[in-house]
Amino acid sequence: MGRLFFVCALTSFCAVAAAQHSAEAPAVMKFATATFAILPNQPDCMTVAVERGDPAKGPSSVLVKMTSSCDSRTHWHSADASVLAISGTTQLEIKGEKTASMQRGDFAYMPAHHIHRERCTGTASCVFYVELYGPFDVHYVDAAENGIPDAEALRGAKKPAH
Repeated sequence: MGRLFFVCALTSFCAVAAAQHSAEAPAVMKFATATFAILPNQPDCMTVAVERGDPAKGPSSVLVKMTSSCDSRTHWHSADASVLAISGTTQLEIKGEKTASMQRGDFAYMPAHHIHRERCTGTASCVFYVELYGPFDVHYVDAAENGIPDAEALRGAKKPAH
């Protein structure tokens, strides 16, 4: 009976795996040629380079760069995201969790609607890779976790060094 179950499970897994193929072409992106841009609803010290997909419409892969001392402000997103630190030191504050200091190679998973804040500490810029599992948006909140307008959240945000 156990072998029959194993064979059935293996056959089902193989069928599902074979059915999962992408219509997208393979792509290789070079960090040196990434084009970073300021998003209208983010602090100016935080820029984004799209690696794959369209963050406005659905799942995508992006690089995020924060200048030293940049503060993302407290917010949440509608989609889940996976984050991998590439360089610098980022302090990640997550509601209900101990503040995490993320450095190269560290991973974080951020569930949708989970309140958090990133701060780039030290003298170097912080870069991280983000896999967004749905359209990108940002919803800022105050200390009482009430939604606040972008302009209020971003008042006094650090400008990028030139």
